[in-house]
Amino acid sequence: MPTPSSPKNISAKQAGSIAKRSPAQRRLDDALLEAAKEDSATVIDHWIKLGANPQAANRHGNTALMVAVRNQNWGAIDVLLPTGDGKRSNKWNETALISGVGNGESNLFARMIDLLLPISDPSHANKWGDTALFVAARSGEPEAIAKLLAVSEPKPVLASGVTLLMAGDPHFGETEEKRQECLRLLLGASDVAAEDNQGLTALMHAVSWRTHGEELFAMLLPHCDPAQVNSKGKTAFDVAMKSREWWAVEALAEHASAESLRKALRKLTPNATPVAYARAEAAGLALSVEKAQSRRGRKSGSKPSAEMLSNGQKPPGTVGESENKRRKPRAL
Repeated sequence: MPTPSSPKNISAKQAGSIAKRSPAQRRLDDALLEAAKEDSATVIDHWIKLGANPQAANRHGNTALMVAVRNQNWGAIDVLLPTGDGKRSNKWNETALISGVGNGESNLFARMIDLLLPISDPSHANKWGDTALFVAARSGEPEAIAKLLAVSEPKPVLASGVTLLMAGDPHFGETEEKRQECLRLLLGASDVAAEDNQGLTALMHAVSWRTHGEELFAMLLPHCDPAQVNSKGKTAFDVAMKSREWWAVEALAEHASAESLRKALRKLTPNATPVAYARAEAAGLALSVEKAQSRRGRKSGSKPSAEMLSNGQKPPGTVGESENKRRKPRAL
């Protein structure tokens, strides 16, 4: 193992800046980062004693602690934690906590939270506006979600208007028990009828997600109003049609308005969407009948209904036979 001579002491700020590091310091810091990646606790301790700076970062902006966290290297984390800065962020504005709930085996996220939360700011958001809670919400690990919910504001909403139920394309756990527990936690921390800044509800997001959207859709449907019209006059059925998610179109057809169905008819097929196609055809036929009746009514005037005739009532705008007889003929 190479053991370069210890460099003179420099500040963390100077060591974190590649431009200001000496070649010797750079070698020490790079060796420390590599040891963090390899989970070599003894080697990490060795380089720190020689003067390697735990706050130095690699080209991605990750410190040794962040590298160890991303790789779930527990031995390295134990050594680096006392010297780590939980509020430092990389080029994607991710802190160690955000990295810790977004990488590696999700069943270990709760353990990572216990270690990092005391030195972290859980309200910190990354480059895409996600806090650690919103990143964890996609993991399907209820224990991790519950730990971060406990230190977050009630019903948190991102600057984009996104709620926890809209947080990306989530995977709600491997077992039915985990799925139901995740759903319970997220429902309790979200408003199912809320819209994000683009006017989309959680159900509308679910019909657009490619990976786990159908799973979340099925879980959300009993708790949502599938016929809800958003601030832009659109429903989940309209979003599903635009996204060409035919499974969602089928599932939402019974909740769609006649107008939405008629508009969708030309894009539907009896093979891909038999339920939606049948309902759309029926809606179109009903409209055609309604228009035909309206045209006939304008041509012939109001006709007496069977009920009116049976009751001896006169249709509006008509006169009795005796009144016709009393009319004087028009003068020529």
